Amino acid sequence: MPTILYRLNHYHPLDSLGYTDRVGYNSKTIGNYSSVEAAARAHQAVADAEGFRDWPDGYRLHEYVVDQPFFRGGFEPHPEGDLAIAGDSSGDVGNDDEVEERGSVPPLSPDEPLYGDPDLAHGPRQGGLWELSHYKIGVRSDEAFMETGGKVVGLFSTAEKAKAAIAALRDKPGFKLWPGGWRISPSDIDDVGWEDGFVTETWLE
Repeated sequence: MPTILYRLNHYHPLDSLGYTDRVGYNSKTIGNYSSVEAAARAHQAVADAEGFRDWPDGYRLHEYVVDQPFFRGGFEPHPEGDLAIAGDSSGDVGNDDEVEERGSVPPLSPDEPLYGDPDLAHGPRQGGLWELSHYKIGVRSDEAFMETGGKVVGLFSTAEKAKAAIAALRDKPGFKLWPGGWRISPSDIDDVGWEDGFVTETWLE
């Protein structure tokens, strides 16, 4: 496994969020890549697909050092994208585009996690990795969901190393307010996602 990986994302604006009066954006991860060249090939594979061709300037490439977490000093919550206290943001940080106008949501207690341990039996292919992300927990219709203030904290060679990063960061500013917001998920390297493109939804008034 390479020690440095490149994460290719695509961003496009949302004209209306329906239940807020603020314009946000949508992020799609095309994949994690072993080289800039591999990421460029993935870009070419989706560039002419529906959705992507409408926002050709929406691509961003983020560099990650494997097994090295970002946000090591925690983060300061911000609706337009949380701020890394130590200045070490991963660059892959969502905004609060799904926060309802009714105000902030009480944090979950440490004994009420929203996500359990990863299913180690269904991990990445050989040579793959584990993605660690964190979400501020939102509530809509009294149901918890995770599409709020999402941030990628790091890419790890094993699930155990991702769990160790959670242990090191869980009491840091920002993270400790949403203790149930951690997620560990498998990720294969050099795969291309969203090859068929995407369509956007129009919110009805």
